[in-house]
Amino acid sequence: MSEQLSKLVSKVNQTKTVIIFINQVRSTMSGLFLNKETTPGGSALKFYSSVRIEVKSGEKIKDGIDTIGKKTTLHTVKNKVSAPYKKPTVINVFGDGFSQEIDVVTLAIQMGVVKKMNEWYSFNGQKLGRGIFSVKEYLASHQTIFEALTTLTRESLQFFNYN
Repeated sequence: MSEQLSKLVSKVNQTKTVIIFINQVRSTMSGLFLNKETTPGGSALKFYSSVRIEVKSGEKIKDGIDTIGKKTTLHTVKNKVSAPYKKPTVINVFGDGFSQEIDVVTLAIQMGVVKKMNEWYSFNGQKLGRGIFSVKEYLASHQTIFEALTTLTRESLQFFNYN
C-alpha cells in the first residue's frame, strides 16, 4: 500500500485533487496508558495523508421525543495545511446535514455577539427566536441579518486568540 500511495500522492499534488479515505477504528489490547483505538491497514495511510480527522458521534438532539440530529465532534489528529489538534463540535441535523446558521450562532454565543437567555436568542437587541432550530429558520429567511451576524462574528474572532 505504501508504494501505491506514494505514486498516488504525487499525482494528487500535480492535479490539485482531493481524495477522501474513510476508515473505522478498532479496539486494541495495548498497555494501560496508550490509545485504545487504532485504524486497520497499517501506517501508510496515516503517513501519506495531509489531514486526518476523527469523527465521533455525540449526544442526540431531540425535538420532543423524536431524535432530529446529533452533535458530532471532529478531532483533527493530523493536519499539514493548518493547525492540528482542534476539536470543534458541529450539529448534524438528519435530512439537512450540517447547518451553517447553527454553527455561526453557536460561535457567536461564544464570542458574545449573540445573547442567549434561557431558550431565547437575541442579536443587537432583536429576538431571533426560541430554540436553536427556530433561530436557524429565522436566519435562513432573513439573509441580511444572517450576513451581519456572520460579519460581526468573524470580526470578533480576529481579536480573539483562537487556540
